[in-house]
Amino acid sequence: MAVSTLKILRRLCLPVLLALPVSGVVAPAFADGVRLTAEPSSTEITVDENLSIQFKTTTEGMISVVAVPKYKAADFDEVNVYANGSETASSFINGRISMRQTKIITAVLRPRREGHLVISGIEISVNGQVVRAPDIAIDVRPSGARVGNRSNGTGYPQPGKLPNGGPHGPSQQNTGTFFIKTEPSKLKVYKGEQVILTYALYTRVQMMNIQVERYPNPNGFLKEDIDIPLLRGHLDYSPSVVNGHEFRRAALAQYAVFPLEVGSLPIDTFTAKFSFQPRPGAGADNDDDPFAMINNFFRAMQTTTEVRTSDRVNIEVLPLPGAGQPANFSGLVGDFDITAVADKTTVKAGEPINVKVKVEGKGHAGSLEHLMVKWPADFELYEDKSNTQYLKSGQSERLFEYMVIPKTKGHFEIPPIELSMFNPDTHVYQTRSSQLIPVEVLEGSSANVYIPKTASGTSMVANGEDIRYWKDGASTSNSTLMVTVARGAAAASVLVAALGLISLGTSPDEETRQSRQRTAQALKERAEALRKSGAAPVEALGEVESILAQVLELQFGVAIGSLLRAEVTRSLMDRARIDETTAKRVEALIELVEHQRYAPGGGDRASAQKAVEELARLVERIYPR
Repeated sequence: MAVSTLKILRRLCLPVLLALPVSGVVAPAFADGVRLTAEPSSTEITVDENLSIQFKTTTEGMISVVAVPKYKAADFDEVNVYANGSETASSFINGRISMRQTKIITAVLRPRREGHLVISGIEISVNGQVVRAPDIAIDVRPSGARVGNRSNGTGYPQPGKLPNGGPHGPSQQNTGTFFIKTEPSKLKVYKGEQVILTYALYTRVQMMNIQVERYPNPNGFLKEDIDIPLLRGHLDYSPSVVNGHEFRRAALAQYAVFPLEVGSLPIDTFTAKFSFQPRPGAGADNDDDPFAMINNFFRAMQTTTEVRTSDRVNIEVLPLPGAGQPANFSGLVGDFDITAVADKTTVKAGEPINVKVKVEGKGHAGSLEHLMVKWPADFELYEDKSNTQYLKSGQSERLFEYMVIPKTKGHFEIPPIELSMFNPDTHVYQTRSSQLIPVEVLEGSSANVYIPKTASGTSMVANGEDIRYWKDGASTSNSTLMVTVARGAAAASVLVAALGLISLGTSPDEETRQSRQRTAQALKERAEALRKSGAAPVEALGEVESILAQVLELQFGVAIGSLLRAEVTRSLMDRARIDETTAKRVEALIELVEHQRYAPGGGDRASAQKAVEELARLVERIYPR
């Protein structure tokens, strides 16, 4: 029969077939004939290889319910079990369509020992009917032994034929449609060293929906999220060739993990449920097959749901070398830089100085608990806090914030702060230091008297007493107070106390309102004065940060000193209910100030002026005339 005639017949028959009653065209779903085969990828493997067994069931009819295969394999560990495809064949005889369906389930096993091992008791329930297959005998040879009995089954492919290198991916790529692969950036690392861990989907079918059933939780590792595209609802696919077959690859989730123990540590698996359209079977596009168009139509209407679990991978973790480890080793593993800046380098005795120290680089900066800072003898440490941020670039940063108060006049230096670390790339310990910070302390005044207090609030001055509260002199000006306030969290309360000279007849609510108005006006004047001051970049940037912190604390109750940039935006939008545009501008200004203050030389003048101008615009936006 000519091909063109077949095409015409298909177009004529298909509408008729679709119009027929289902019971008249489809064979019974639960037929007596069920066939099971169990085929190993090889009957000879080495003890360090994986074995996969392909369970193939064939049933008559459109509908078949196939359970997970059962078997006895006491000498094997089960690595993975996955359904990797189904096939449907049809025939049209005497006006009746009959269907034959084949489903394939693959189990991946790993031998526990060498020897002649047997897998027995193989059975599968299909539509409630139990079918069995003969036992399978496997010869497991020593590691490195030559084995000749190889097939093109569903075992793991040879090393080097998997994406991103390494014999750690299941072999659905040979006969299957999709699989999840665990892809660590390294398989041999030092304790505490960063490993970028990616769970990637390799598929040859069109995915309709993906539902995560289990996220990984690797024991013995510290885990940080880098990116989880599944939560964003968008996967970026790229072409990939695996063992000679074309796939599309997309990252499902990516983490940074840091081993906390020494030895062989298993990486946890990632499990998800996939809904997809099955691929057309062999001959689906064959014009000589009169039923190809019908088969393709039925396949296109089907959506199959299957569960996949990623393969298991072990990472070998080495201890840090003892040779060359410095006495002041911080515990950091990675490659980090350290910088330190002060918001001002000329102050009066009794005025606070804010010092920020940033540690950033490749690795987990959060493992650094504290820094050894040698403050000048006449400096009092008032506040000490820190936070850590892990970035999507795979780097992290830890920011230490200190408030110190010089007590006497003179020229002082905050010495370089040393940071020791082990660099796994160079396999050596190294030390880096921040820059020295000179500080000129001028004569203090009665406006800057620091008086420690007891917990009950009683004033008490004693040698060595920590500073916990402030007493402001009567001659203190608004501008001096603004410079004195070090953190946004304390700014509002200090200003209200200093400027709250209200008549005795004023109500508490009115007193608070007037105090807030005066504070807001003082902040606006301070921002405007900064625009005209022509201050050095480091001084201007420090003042920008201080004013912005006080405005946000006073107006919205958001203390930016304890939040990361993204958290500031969320707090302003969720709690303060300000518009997204303003919130994003605040976040961008914080980022600009932070970046410039930690740049070599304390930032450039153009960027500092840009920050000053943006501060003035934001203050005007928040406090319109």
